[in-house]
Formats: sequence, structure tokens, C-alpha cells
Amino acid sequence: MTRKGFTLIELLIVVAIIGILASIAVPNFLNAMTRAKVARSVSDIRGLSEALEMYRLDRNAYPPIFPPTWMADRYISLTHPVAYMGSIPLDPFNKRPTDTSTGPKDGNNPTGHYDYWTRLAANGNTKGANYWRATTDFPAGKHEWILIGFGPSESWVPNLVYPAGHANAGEYIAYDMSNGLYSGGCIVRYGP
Repeated sequence: MTRKGFTLIELLIVVAIIGILASIAVPNFLNAMTRAKVARSVSDIRGLSEALEMYRLDRNAYPPIFPPTWMADRYISLTHPVAYMGSIPLDPFNKRPTDTSTGPKDGNNPTGHYDYWTRLAANGNTKGANYWRATTDFPAGKHEWILIGFGPSESWVPNLVYPAGHANAGEYIAYDMSNGLYSGGCIVRYGP
């Protein structure tokens, strides 16, 4: 009487094949998750920028952020009393908004929202001589507001600014997937 079954060699070959397939599939799955987070960040920031512009059309100014308080408080005027947005999204790449073990984080952003600044906030709530100053994150005469997300490198933005002399001097380096999925740069949008 002969017994039917798999030999040890056959089982080892099957396990090896499964291991090879898993080693191919897992990185692709992780990259797909990162691409999805990038798409979400771009979409969230686009939605926030549209809400900022609708607010400006109604009130002839962008939402105030004075005094500079928690980041979540800066968005309150986009949800109350008029709902320009149903809810304010969180940055999927800002997983530890107050953790300083990997570098400086935004102390005003304990919940992980996208950063929102206006030129007035960057220049001390005044339209004086420094209003169009190029040494802020708002190069001379180009922008009134900025929305910033960490991006896949999860690097804090002060390390990612174009140097003086560059065409975009003073602006944050924008993330570009063509430089590599985990390349440096922030997901950033300036307006108007």
C-alpha cells in the first residue's frame, strides 16, 4: 500500500515560490499606499484652497489667523458659521505632529492639520514696508497664502526652502513624484 502526499522538496519549493511572490508584492503595496496618500494630500490642499478663495469672495479677505494659535483654530472660519468646508482634513504624512525625535515639529499643530499661513501672519499682521519682503516664505509680490503638507519624506519644511538666487527663492521645495516616490519636498500650494 502506497501513501500519496507531497515530498519535503516539493513543499520547500512551494514555500520558496510564495516567499518570492510576497517579496515582490509587499513593496508594491507599500508604494501604492504612499501614492494614495500623496493623491489625498493634493486633493485636500486643493479643497482647502478653494474654500479659502470662496471665503475671500464673501469677505474680501482671507481667514485671519491672529493671534497665531493652534493650527486647528486657524480653519474655524472655514467651517463656522458658513460651511465653506464640511470638515478640515488632517495631513496623512504628519503622523506625529508634536514628536521632536525626528526633527523639529510645529508646536502650534498638535492635531496634524496642514499648515496654513497668510502673508500678513508671516509679516506680523501689518501691510507695512515688510509686507512684500522676500525673506519670508512669500517671495515678493507673488503670494497671499500658503498651504503646506509634509509629503512622503515627512521632513519638516524649514529644511526644504529654495536658496537665494533660485527662480523660486524663498518658497518651499515642492514634492515631485518624478524625483522618486520618497523624494524630499513638501506638498505645497500658494495662492491666489
